[in-house]
Amino acid sequence: MSHRSFVVNLDAMKGLLADARKEFQVPIVLSMRLFVPRIDDGIQYDVRSLQNIVLYNSDKKIQGLPSFFYGNTTTLLELKVNRYNSYVTLGTEPVKH
Repeated sequence: MSHRSFVVNLDAMKGLLADARKEFQVPIVLSMRLFVPRIDDGIQYDVRSLQNIVLYNSDKKIQGLPSFFYGNTTTLLELKVNRYNSYVTLGTEPVKH
């Protein structure tokens, strides 16, 4: 298990998103992706479905639904990543070493 934390200046983030929408005149999306560096050839992580996790979409604001970010709060996000290991194999026949 691994933990990461970061601090977000909510006012600055809102300002940047508003400026971007004003400048580009298109809906703005704030998203994140999960990156796991390759450490070993025998161990791999499946992060294909975690490449575009939308945290904010200015075009999809729905009243009454909670936002991802709130001021002066801690938001916990749990992401589970499948790990594949090619070092261990299972078989039905005994193997002589």
